[in-house]
Amino acid sequence: ASNARIGKQTAKNELKGELSMSFSREILKWLQSLDLSYSIKNPKRDFSNGFLVAEIASRFYHEIQMHSFENGTSMRVKRSNWELLERFLKKRGITLPNHLIDDVINSRPNGATTLIELLYQFLTHRTVAKRPSPQTGSHAPAFSRPTASQLIKDHERSAGQQDIATNIREAQSIVQRHEEYLKIDRVADPARYAYSQKARTAVARQVDRQAASPQVQFKGIEVHPVDRSVVQMRAATQAVTAASAASSSPTAPAPPPLMAPLSARGPSRTPGGPEADRSVADILDAVVLKCVPPRCATIPPGKAPSAWFAESLVSLPPDVALAVLGELGTQYTLLGTLILRTPTEFFKLGAFAVSCMEASDSVDKFVGACTLVQSVALHLASADPLTARAHATGLLPRLSRFLATATHARATALMAMVRSFGHDAYSHVAVLRAIQERVPLATFIRLLAVYLQAPAPMVPSMGDLPISDLAAYYAMVGITLPSPSARAAALQLLALVASERPGVVRGLLPRVEALAGDSWWQVRGTSALVCGELVRALHDPSATWAAHPASGTEGPGATTASLGDPLHPALDAHACGGRFPPPVSTRSAVSNASGDGGEEELPSGDTLLARLYELLAACLQDASPDGLALAVQGAIAAFHATTQLDPDGSEVNTAFPLLDALLDAVFALPAHTLPDLLAPVPRSMPVGDPPPVLGGWTGYEPLSLAAAFLRQLRDAGEPAMTPHQLRFLACCLCPTLAHATSAAAHERGTALVVLDSLLALVWGDAHEYVFVALASEEAVGDAAEIISVLCAARPALLCETLPALFSAFQLVFGQPVAPACQEAARQVHRLLRETP
Repeated sequence: ASNARIGKQTAKNELKGELSMSFSREILKWLQSLDLSYSIKNPKRDFSNGFLVAEIASRFYHEIQMHSFENGTSMRVKRSNWELLERFLKKRGITLPNHLIDDVINSRPNGATTLIELLYQFLTHRTVAKRPSPQTGSHAPAFSRPTASQLIKDHERSAGQQDIATNIREAQSIVQRHEEYLKIDRVADPARYAYSQKARTAVARQVDRQAASPQVQFKGIEVHPVDRSVVQMRAATQAVTAASAASSSPTAPAPPPLMAPLSARGPSRTPGGPEADRSVADILDAVVLKCVPPRCATIPPGKAPSAWFAESLVSLPPDVALAVLGELGTQYTLLGTLILRTPTEFFKLGAFAVSCMEASDSVDKFVGACTLVQSVALHLASADPLTARAHATGLLPRLSRFLATATHARATALMAMVRSFGHDAYSHVAVLRAIQERVPLATFIRLLAVYLQAPAPMVPSMGDLPISDLAAYYAMVGITLPSPSARAAALQLLALVASERPGVVRGLLPRVEALAGDSWWQVRGTSALVCGELVRALHDPSATWAAHPASGTEGPGATTASLGDPLHPALDAHACGGRFPPPVSTRSAVSNASGDGGEEELPSGDTLLARLYELLAACLQDASPDGLALAVQGAIAAFHATTQLDPDGSEVNTAFPLLDALLDAVFALPAHTLPDLLAPVPRSMPVGDPPPVLGGWTGYEPLSLAAAFLRQLRDAGEPAMTPHQLRFLACCLCPTLAHATSAAAHERGTALVVLDSLLALVWGDAHEYVFVALASEEAVGDAAEIISVLCAARPALLCETLPALFSAFQLVFGQPVAPACQEAARQVHRLLRETP
């Protein structure tokens, strides 16, 4: 083990040396300031696929979308990334030589170094001081001259791909020339190769000392093969002991065995059985033996099946690995009961799960291991919160390396797993403190945003004072950090805080306005989410506008004097319960986030609303599609807060002044973004760090927006919708109807009344546009989907418009239209006949 540690440390030191030898100190500081998603360890390898180069360029030009680049190692991926990157850089007047790009792709010496220095000069308009190159060849010192293997590797990189025979011949020629060079060097410098008299004397003394020492004879060690496992031998020893005790004392009962072998437990001992003598290791082994097919189970004798599974997880087929982890997840009740009875059994489960995480070669396997621990943690937290908190604190040290470097999907799975150990606000704070002690500040803020983001089990409520204080404090710290991902995560925290305590966020409005012009798309878009929550709070009579619940003055008209310092609850150690005492450096950073010291009057009422609308209008002009999607999410929240349905359900009245800008932004988005944006359940975006959440509408906000859009379309006298507009209408109607018919939605009886009124209003204005779209080849799919969903969820509403639908059928079948339109019309007609 010590040799392995020494080897790892030596390799790490070599990588550090290679990195420092490749780049100057100025370049290294510049690369570290960019906060790249992957640390640079081997420049030749890390820059070869162009992913990190694209990320560097995206820090200066936000038009570069990182989801267009793939972080792979194949030659196809490298060529594709560099073609995209080279095309964009040429538009910016940055031309990179083709031979230099080829050197970087093939990981040739000095290729990546030269390219990064060239890119540094283009992007920063600075020059890099040239360092003297080290001496090579015969003029270099003896210790720095290249070896034969190094010469062969350099030649292979420079020659490119060749056949094997040519490579062998050239390698033999290089070795021959190197040996001739060494012979010449021996003649030219005989003193270097001389064997000194002092060395001969030392060797002679060593030989004489060994000859004079007494000879020690060692006997051979006899090894007896064992054909039984440790469990079987232990059971046999206990049986012999019990037999001897019974012969000496016939009245004494035989002691029960400590752990019987799996083969001797009988057919009734299934993984989910209620046996009291089983352990966590027994259940793990039994499930592995049950779910792994014989063709894959190559378990060596004497090795536990669970240990073999964790070591062989990379080579196992994904369906087999997920079947084992899924079956173990169904045994969470039995595993939790055993851990509650014997708390040390959790160490076995934790070690198994961490070993599976380390060996996971895919996100699905990693998430499966996290889900296993999550299901057991939920059972522990509901049965014994103190025990669950202790287990979480003990497991986190083994997870720290995953938390610091995990990608988005893995970080989400880890946070859901760790969050499951919390039972109340103080349990969550204890878990978060353990995480905060083990990761850097910027990483912790990103993880905190994921930890507090719904939907997931055991999400802490922002209504709990310790949780909202914690989120507010780290949000104020995060918006001052240089890392763009940390600033975006901090704004996500501010949006969560604004949903419960908008008064805290109102004090930071100048800072939010400044971040709306940030160079990073996620920061700009997330600032719109904060504005949307503040507009919603302004129209909510129950919103709390005090900076701290203990403050006596509330409402959007409260002043700075009555609210006190808006940063006080986060900076005061007593308000945080002493859980996260802020250091002096962090306190000054947070104080800078508030602007001037809080002497000016805070905006309130109409003034605050006007500033929020102005900020939302700027965000809706975002050129990035991802940033624009976030801005639309915040604008929809603000629109819904200012919109009311008439008592008779005949009209939707809105006081939102940015309705035209909002609709223009919606139709400027790509069509594939609309389903996530208008979904009734929250969905994470595939980009961002941490990935933002879209959708999650619980008040039928998309239907209200569709009603306002249809009213504009009706007033303008438009005869038909464009395909993009019909796609928007389908995304507003179909997911909302499908979610409303679920069991969870039926619990909201009053909300269903609002839904029926909105549906009647929307369908009354939209049915003619939908029926006309049946004759359009580009829009017939969305039109058929709307009719099908409405026929299944609200057939009575569709019956009122059947005459117009039959007229549309006559148009489709009576005139020459695309075959796809006629086929869709047939399917709709068949569905109508089958519906009662």
